[in-house]
Amino acid sequence: MRLLLLAALLSSPVISRAQTPAVQNSAATSIPQKMLQGLTAEMHKREATIINTAPHSAVEKKDDIDYTRAQDAFLETIVLQKGGSWFTQSASSETPVPYELKGFEISEPRDQLVTDTERLKGIEEKVAFSFQIAAHRTYTKPHGWGEWKPGNPIHMHGFTMVLTEGRWEVSESPLGYYRVKR
Repeated sequence: MRLLLLAALLSSPVISRAQTPAVQNSAATSIPQKMLQGLTAEMHKREATIINTAPHSAVEKKDDIDYTRAQDAFLETIVLQKGGSWFTQSASSETPVPYELKGFEISEPRDQLVTDTERLKGIEEKVAFSFQIAAHRTYTKPHGWGEWKPGNPIHMHGFTMVLTEGRWEVSESPLGYYRVKR
């Protein structure tokens, strides 16, 4: 019965608050009406969450000085550009291994949905970036630069920034695996 009601609800047009049947007496309300009201309330709650997390455009973020500073500070800790090449090194081993990255690019920010739990922690906004790397290679003292391997090094896929109490910071990144020694 629940699956049929849910299927009917999902296949029908969205119910607005004005169309939602009013609960006059909980004893007189049938089980299907209660289920419909519960599903409608959940839909309105999710709709409000989506509306309240309406993304800012990438242009607005690029004009935000704190946003740009946080992004630049993070990138300076993980990659270094020299000439036309990008470099990083492993951070998880006792002896860091240098990496050269060919065709290193960063995607435009993708707005991420902020969960209720994250909101309780003070997170207002969340954006993710991806690294696109055409190829990479490593350097070892006895052999020099190794062969190029296609794609990104393992764990080098991007980072996430969050806005908390009006301040942008990187919340997820591959810094545990890669870091530029400065």
